This record gives sequence, C-alpha cells and structure tokens, in this order.
Amino acid sequence: MRRRWIASLSLGYILMFFSEFLFVNVYPHFDWTGVIPMWIAYSIEAWVFLALLAYFRVRNGWALFLVGAVYGWLLEGVVVQTMYAAFPFQVAFTGLSWHALIDVWVGWYVVRKTMFGGSPRSMARLAVLIGAFWGCWAIWSWQEHEMMGANRFALLAWGTNLLLIPAYHTLNRLEPLDFRPHRWEVRLIAGLHVLIFGIVVLMIPFAALILPPLLVVIYGALRRHRRSPTPATIPITYAGRVGRMQYALLALIPLVALAEYSLALALDARIATNQIIALITVPISVVFFARALIKLYREPVPQPPLEAAVLVQ
Repeated sequence: MRRRWIASLSLGYILMFFSEFLFVNVYPHFDWTGVIPMWIAYSIEAWVFLALLAYFRVRNGWALFLVGAVYGWLLEGVVVQTMYAAFPFQVAFTGLSWHALIDVWVGWYVVRKTMFGGSPRSMARLAVLIGAFWGCWAIWSWQEHEMMGANRFALLAWGTNLLLIPAYHTLNRLEPLDFRPHRWEVRLIAGLHVLIFGIVVLMIPFAALILPPLLVVIYGALRRHRRSPTPATIPITYAGRVGRMQYALLALIPLVALAEYSLALALDARIATNQIIALITVPISVVFFARALIKLYREPVPQPPLEAAVLVQ
C-alpha cells in the first residue's frame, strides 16, 4: 500500500503541474496556500487513474485516452464543476482537451516513455516543446488580467519545475509498479466520489444526466478491452533506470517558457492564445474520444464455447 500511495502522490504532482501550473498564470497572483489541498485532490485522482490502468489491463493508446478521460471528468465533474458551466463545450474543455490530452498523454506517457527509452536529444526536444507551449499559453491572460511580471513568472516556472524532477524520479524508481489496491481502498475512494457527486447533483441536478452516462460508455469500452486478447502497443510499466541527464533536461521547460514569456512581455504581445489552442485541442480530443470508443468496442473478445448436441439415432 505504501508504494501505491507514494506513486499516487508523485503522479499527483506531475498531473497537477501540467494541469494547474501551466494554467495558473491566468491570474495575477498565485495562492500558494492552496497547493497542498490541490495536490491531495490530484493524488486521489492519480490513484484512480493508476487503478484503472491496472484493472482494465490498458495496453494501447486508445484505452489510455479513455482512462485519461475518466481522470479528467472526475476532476472537472466531481472535484470541481466546470464541466457543467458552458455545456456542451466544457465537457471537452478541459476534461478531454487538457487533462486527457496534455496531463495524461504528454505528462504521464510521452515524457516517461522518452525518459526510459529516448536519447538525451529527444528528451531535450520534448522539454523545449513543452516549454514553448507553456510560454505560448501563458500570454493569453493579458487580454483580461493584469500582466504577471517576468520575475514572478520565473519564480512560478522554476519553483514548480524543481519539484517536478523529484516527482518523476520517485515515480520512475517504483517501476515496475504492481498497482493492486485492497478492497477497502477501492470502497473508500469510490464512496468519496459518490458522496461528492451526490452533493454536486443537489446543486446542479442536470449533472446526473451528463457524467454518469459518459462513465458508463467508457466502462463498457474498457471492459471489452480488458477481455480482449489484442497485443500491447504501448508500455504502461517500465523496467530499468532513467539517467540523470534525462531528469536534468526537464530544466529546459521553465527556461524556454520564461524566454518566450519575457519576449512577449517586452513586445507587449496581446494574443488570445487560449482561443487558438482550444480551437486546436478540443476538436482533436473529441475525435480521439470517439475513435477510442469505436476502436475498443470493435476489439475481439473470446467467445464462450458452445456445447454441441449429439443426436444418437
């Protein structure tokens, strides 16, 4: 159990970094007092994510995206209620287009796959791309909010990134991770979500018509995937160790983000990058979700043997 919760806390920070800290600069001031409760919430959802990966024997990208969708919608539909604010747009944004696509696909899968199997050059390239994305996203807030100074953004970028490195290191050292929780853990986490969602339904009754049907559809697809004999096409667990250089190269993320942010600040570039990014990621994530459901529902499953009736003349 100790290994499971250490993994959940480590992954919780990673997911929180990609989900919140890349978003946080939309406000002029960042409230550090909210980090610990936020980390706990993300760690609980990380536990759910890892448990679903193990239980449904996730072994391809389509199944991974659906588990990422569950994680995203539990965050946006249970922990907070943004999923119901601008229906139906916010069903996809940010549950699918950010949490499933960026937190899970990039933060959990692509980064770790590159750490374990990629060269330092590929790791550097990935870190630069993430930093460039962060710097691009960060400037949209200038359309509506006070500009965050370069010094404050540097503190945010470097401070959060320095904690990201040990989070990845801790999670990677736990590999190969055998995530099989006790029954009481499952009941506790499930009961907590049901309780909170019950309160959400009391406040937003139509939430009961949105989140549960989506989860049921995903459950059916993942259940079929679990029973299917299809071979694995992506690694979920890893073996071996990650070199120190791979971790050190993560420092390129805040370096590139800060350089881009400072340049935009100097040029007084006021671009609604959030709208541009949303117009790209929302359609992509919706297509991925639909494609994932189709792919998994079409996966072959073993048929029960039929008893042949023998007629004796």
